[in-house]
Amino acid sequence: MKLMLSITLILTFQFQAWGFSSEDSLKTETPETVIKVNELEQIEGQCLGVKYKWGGESLTGFDCSGFVKYVYKKLGHELPNSSKAIAKMGEKVELKDAQKGDLIIFTGHKDRSSVGHIGIIMDNEPDCLIFTHSSSAPKNMGVVRTNYYQSNYPKRFIKIIRLK
Repeated sequence: MKLMLSITLILTFQFQAWGFSSEDSLKTETPETVIKVNELEQIEGQCLGVKYKWGGESLTGFDCSGFVKYVYKKLGHELPNSSKAIAKMGEKVELKDAQKGDLIIFTGHKDRSSVGHIGIIMDNEPDCLIFTHSSSAPKNMGVVRTNYYQSNYPKRFIKIIRLK
């Protein structure tokens, strides 16, 4: 029993000396940003399945920018009302370096010349970049998770941004 207690204390002090804590697993740290991953996941999960509503910014209905604005407001960040305005913010990030909480920007489905859609990156593994967005597509109208690589979105991709 004393041996187990001693080992536990030694490991605890080692982790503290190395700078680890239980809080580290709950955050994704980027150069100038800290996203609280557990809060992001909880808020995103509450929004899944909410119907699409043009101009919507609440749990009664979201458009794409309204969904992103709602989530970020819950995380303590105010964003503008449109995907075009949000796309002008933050720092551009390479697709391969995208992290949970970064924003993914696309052209519109009809107008392929300018920003028209936005979502939130929820996972980025090789060949499996998952983003959540409010889709107006008839087959899955509302807030959904989409695998970027198994969709038509690569044709519409503009950039990924990380908000500071």
